Amino acid sequence: MSNCQLEKELAHLERVISGIRNFEALPASYWRQRLQAAAQAEGLTRSQCQHVRRLQAQLASLERRLGEEQA
Repeated sequence: MSNCQLEKELAHLERVISGIRNFEALPASYWRQRLQAAAQAEGLTRSQCQHVRRLQAQLASLERRLGEEQA
């Protein structure tokens, strides 16, 4: 994945994850896999790595919150 593609992927993931209200359309595991693929991209910059970590934390927080709402 080129640096430009990775930037686009991270921007997309950020938009999608920030807009998730439930996991009915696509499960959390799908988004975790997308983030993992981005984290393993060749040539990942420090800034991109930090971006991935922030998104992973955001997704984990969302999973906890939604899990509590469903309980």
